[in-house]
Amino acid sequence: MMTGLIQESCEVLKSALSSNFMKEDIFDCLLNVLKSPNFKVRISAAQALTTLTSREQYGEHLIIIWQNLISTLLSTSSDVNFKEMKHQENLLDQLCYSLCHLASLLTLEDILKINSSINNSQEVLLISMWKFGSRLCKEKDSVLHTAIDKINSLKITSNDSEQTFIVLLDILNQASIAFYNQDN
Repeated sequence: MMTGLIQESCEVLKSALSSNFMKEDIFDCLLNVLKSPNFKVRISAAQALTTLTSREQYGEHLIIIWQNLISTLLSTSSDVNFKEMKHQENLLDQLCYSLCHLASLLTLEDILKINSSINNSQEVLLISMWKFGSRLCKEKDSVLHTAIDKINSLKITSNDSEQTFIVLLDILNQASIAFYNQDN
């Protein structure tokens, strides 16, 4: 009963994010829900956190959301909760999808700010993105390709061989390679 109520609340908060009214409070609330022990509730929070479609709508919160999604991915990958096991895979996929969505909105300044979170979680990100890509359906693969295109564009624009671009592209390409290997 309580889980359903929290999931419905996430849906309401997702709708409320489209306006600027109380956006900071809504982000804070959803970030707290992202720490719930219930994986289905975390899925709803991750979905709600990544419904905005432009970088400007996120403002300073994009980096905080990115870091919390990474943190949740790391904890979910190491959690073994047999009651939640069936939803763990769905949560990992949603977290990867959400990270792809945010990656498609990143700016050059953002890349510098997420550098340490990418480097500190590179191994888990590579594994998680591979699994995500191997389960990704054709209806949802555009978010992955948009993210790859955006990071490539930023890399070219920056005229920099910044290691973060290479690592982030490697992570995203894991999902892409796994996606295309589904047919084989």
